[in-house]
Amino acid sequence: MARSGLATVMFTDLVGSTRLREVLGDDVADEIGVKHDRIIGAALSSTGGRLVKNLGDGALVVFDSSVDAVVAGQRIQEGVALYNRQAGDAHQISVRIGINAGEIATDNGDVSGLPVAVASRVCDAADGGQILVTDTVRLLIGRRARFPLVSIGAHTLKGVDGPVELWSVADAPQEIDAESRGDVPFPAFLERAIPNQLIGRAEQLSQLDAAHAAAATSVQLAAVIGEPGIGKTSLTSWWCRSAADGGALVAAGRCTPDAALPYQPFVEVARAVLGANPSKLPEIGPAAGNVARLVPGIPLPKGLPVPLQTDPDTTQYLMAEAFAALIKPQPDGTPSVVVLDDLHWADEHTIAVLAHLARRDETSALIVGTYRDTDLVRSHPLPKLLVDLRREHRVVRIPLQRLSGDEVEEMIRGHFGSHAAPEIVESIAEETQGNPFFVEEITSHLEDEGAFDAGGRWVSDTPIGDYGIPEGVREVIGRRIEHLGEDVVATLEAASVIGPTFSIDVAGAIAGLDEREIDAVAAAAMIARVIDEGDGADEFAFAHALLRQTLYDDLPTRRRTRLHRAAGEALERRKAPPATLLHHWLNADRSEKALGSALAAAAAAELAFAVSDMTEYLELALDLWADVENPEEVAGTSHADLVIRLTRGYYNFGGRNEEAMALIVPELEDPNLDDRTRALLHSAMSSVFWLQGRGTRALEEANEALRLVPKDEPNAAHAEMLWGVASQLMLNSQSAESIEMAREALKLARVTGIERVELGALIILATSMGSLGEVAESNRYFEQLDERAQASGMLRPQLVRYVNQGETLAENGLVGEALELTERGIARTRQLGLGRWEAALRANAAGFLFRLSLWDEAEEHLTALPPSLEVDLPQIHVSLAALDLAAERGDATTTLQELERLGSLRIEEMHSELQGFYWASRASDLRWRGQYTQAYELAYEALAAIDGFETWKHMVGVAASAIEIVADAVEAGLHQPQWIDRAVEWHSRFEEYSGSAQRYVRLRATAAADLARARGNNEPDLWRAAVKAWENTPYWRAKSQWRLAESLAAFDPDDPEVSSLLGEVENVAAQLGAKPLLNAARATRGATAH
Repeated sequence: MARSGLATVMFTDLVGSTRLREVLGDDVADEIGVKHDRIIGAALSSTGGRLVKNLGDGALVVFDSSVDAVVAGQRIQEGVALYNRQAGDAHQISVRIGINAGEIATDNGDVSGLPVAVASRVCDAADGGQILVTDTVRLLIGRRARFPLVSIGAHTLKGVDGPVELWSVADAPQEIDAESRGDVPFPAFLERAIPNQLIGRAEQLSQLDAAHAAAATSVQLAAVIGEPGIGKTSLTSWWCRSAADGGALVAAGRCTPDAALPYQPFVEVARAVLGANPSKLPEIGPAAGNVARLVPGIPLPKGLPVPLQTDPDTTQYLMAEAFAALIKPQPDGTPSVVVLDDLHWADEHTIAVLAHLARRDETSALIVGTYRDTDLVRSHPLPKLLVDLRREHRVVRIPLQRLSGDEVEEMIRGHFGSHAAPEIVESIAEETQGNPFFVEEITSHLEDEGAFDAGGRWVSDTPIGDYGIPEGVREVIGRRIEHLGEDVVATLEAASVIGPTFSIDVAGAIAGLDEREIDAVAAAAMIARVIDEGDGADEFAFAHALLRQTLYDDLPTRRRTRLHRAAGEALERRKAPPATLLHHWLNADRSEKALGSALAAAAAAELAFAVSDMTEYLELALDLWADVENPEEVAGTSHADLVIRLTRGYYNFGGRNEEAMALIVPELEDPNLDDRTRALLHSAMSSVFWLQGRGTRALEEANEALRLVPKDEPNAAHAEMLWGVASQLMLNSQSAESIEMAREALKLARVTGIERVELGALIILATSMGSLGEVAESNRYFEQLDERAQASGMLRPQLVRYVNQGETLAENGLVGEALELTERGIARTRQLGLGRWEAALRANAAGFLFRLSLWDEAEEHLTALPPSLEVDLPQIHVSLAALDLAAERGDATTTLQELERLGSLRIEEMHSELQGFYWASRASDLRWRGQYTQAYELAYEALAAIDGFETWKHMVGVAASAIEIVADAVEAGLHQPQWIDRAVEWHSRFEEYSGSAQRYVRLRATAAADLARARGNNEPDLWRAAVKAWENTPYWRAKSQWRLAESLAAFDPDDPEVSSLLGEVENVAAQLGAKPLLNAARATRGATAH
């Protein structure tokens, strides 16, 4: 049935789409079309537009608001500009947009009417990159426009009677007057939370004063900690009011359990600061466009950069820098104050920004964070950060204790203005255990019940001990709210479903009230101190989180479901963020609505580079897929594309390889997949196989992906898959082949303008050249990589350079240079708050110091990081480095600790580099302890699992240890006959597959000498070669000297060189604390003395 109504209609058109298809081919044109559709989808998700039709090379969209339509048009053009900045010349696109408004008919989702036809013709009249609107749209916008409209005169449009006045939307919003600056208002939620009296908190106020004074020289973090109701926000608001009165800028943001945005508290801070000083936006750095996208409603200055779309690490850093720029000190030097309330609900993106700011010494600000220590779970990132910052002396802990009996009496006296009877104070103190919120609630409850008079005197005939004080705050709140009447209760129940802050009009409408009744409800609830006024005209907030929690928890399940459905429908009309709508649709059992909102929320999270949020929303979308009829129509994408997006999040940022594989395999069984999708799935599977240590399969899958993409003309898919194959060749030690493939990928990436592939190819070329011993050429490529990454603003390739170039230099014997570069990387990652990258680099630095025999310094790196609550990839590297050091020091305690730490992992599913470190360290530990059979079996298990040549680069250390184990077992008479044959086989493969870098040359020298020893020919000349090979690496040289002394002593125990060599070995071992080597050298000396 058709319906009529006023609406704003937008048409978009991809200019020259037919020519793109002719020049680039169907596959590339389809890829560009997908990106075009995503740009439009992202703009609509943030402005409330409804996609009526996808026209192939454009879209028909309907809006309730003309302002929203124009804003959506601007965001589409921003997205196109961002795409063009990253695309090659041949892939540039242009979009034109036409907008009209009027009475339209809607029937089965389609729209018709003259305004629709006019909008289409307006779009035809626009140039590429232009937004044209009719005079009707201009009049509807009126004064609400924050963008200039320039008349381009009357135009004759095909099929439209008479000329139509058209207006062009300028490229950027109106320039803001540089003088339009104002004071940042004191945060409304803190103003509401200021108590009439603050009892028992003098010491905590002094701590905040001291922290603020210290913030004049560097950023300070004060953590206000306590249970619910203890007064965290009361203390903070009281102190902040005083700080603001003293001239400090105070900005604040709240974390909520159902946050709709990443960085939520910082977005609230940005909204307050930029709302008062919009001209400050361009000053906050390259991420100004990203911040503006998260803070709608801020007037945008002319020339604002489009939002960055770079790697997550870069964007996170620039976002943190942008937020830092907003909290500069006042002109007189007074440090700013930033309050982050309820950090126990903070997402990991908020914690990452907090970590960055807390270490930003050039910022003069006090950050006050409040959180419930009772509500934190082990997996939450906040405790880990606070442990780290405490070690660095960057955080002041301000725990809040319950009130004493005297302080409860003082609080009650303040409530009534006179003393209460001791037995009353004693009873209330006992029931509340000194929790200030509970004291206030129970006192108010007894007052409401008529037990007190206005002066605080007990006037009830019933003694307080028999009065039946409610058990717990839930019952107190329930009884208080019941007295307010049915309308108030119904509205507050609806409000509890909406969230901590809510529109009283929406809540009242859900409760079925009219405007007059809603006003009465608001007044009654405010008088009862249940709610307070919020920031907006109809916005309110619960006076305490426990009030909302109690109301929500007490709702019957069916009523809660109905209220969520009503809230979702009401908030959808108000164009709430998709994550907010998702929360309600899920709780309302509306799967179709939830699927659409989950994908919109994932797109919004991706734009904000909130990767973990994006992954969570995509997981939810997959879970909902089977519950929705026609899910592809609702989602606007295929199940396979959704899987590809999710698996990239898994293996790039979460290490969830088994889950990724479980999603990919079933998708590949679909016989209807097109080649493009099938290639992307094989590419994803290649990455997962590598991370599981299955190098041969990883390379096979990469080659299959390459086979499936078109190669007739330069295209993005071909460049991507070439890069994938080159990566696998490099990782599988086929350096020469990887160089050839990477050069091809680099050339194609530069032709097609795919910067990500270009940088990836440079990484491969630099690393593979180093593996071949071509250090100068490797360094040249690393320098190119760094220059290109800095020019593009991409941080991740710069961080990869610290890791890969350091390892390459060390492999080629330039360990000092490797250490210097790695130390620079550590300093940078620490400054940026990138803990996982810092852990990886510290593990590398420890390894380099280990080789340089600076073991105490190596241990300092391994202990510089706080204990991790989870064993992720960087932490595995740290544990393996600690295990290696412990094995050579004979530190059984640390060895057991690290083995226990790694015990939950499936070693066989690690990639080969990690396997190599693990098996080599374990084998060395067992060999030093004389457990030759166990050591041999362990090494045999590790080496037998190697699939061909691809993992030998990382397993040569295990092979060298295995040959040494066989030799020691032969000398001790504890070997089996077949062990020697296997040692010969391992040595042969060692010789064939190890590279030409200096590390491999050194290991080959040791392995050759050990193999001769295993065969009963402990040849001194081979050990002299090993000693020479390990020059400038004191420990390993000393170990070879010990073996040389043993071989010389076998020929002549009285050879003076034996004693001299052992003396050098003993000195080095004693200095390093290498107990096994020291004991071995002393045992050799003892044997030669007899």
